[in-house]
Amino acid sequence: MKKMMILDRNLDKYVDLLVLLLIKTDKYSMLPELLEVFGGDKLGQFLSIFEGCTIRVPSIQELKGSLRDIDIYVSLNKSILPEEKSRLASKYDVSVDMIEKIFAYMTDLVSGEFKMSLTMSSR
Repeated sequence: MKKMMILDRNLDKYVDLLVLLLIKTDKYSMLPELLEVFGGDKLGQFLSIFEGCTIRVPSIQELKGSLRDIDIYVSLNKSILPEEKSRLASKYDVSVDMIEKIFAYMTDLVSGEFKMSLTMSSR
């Protein structure tokens, strides 16, 4: 963390000009929002950890879709009732076929992650 010393000392002092300069490059247009959310100290830590990285933030729609898929997976794993697929299809306004596809996708995803974690833990 030695390289952050200059930024640590001067961030609060020059934060407005730093934000303006970085926005003007048009590469860092979200910096004011990050500063508002994190504050100067936390923004400095964030920049130190993620410097040079590109971070992609999912849309609310993507998050909702992921939560739907998780709900379908968990619900079908917990339920032994055959009508559970129909209930979920109605709940999410999709076909039973789509519920089955989502469940299969999630099952593959989870079992793949489980297999990968077993492989990693055996090293």
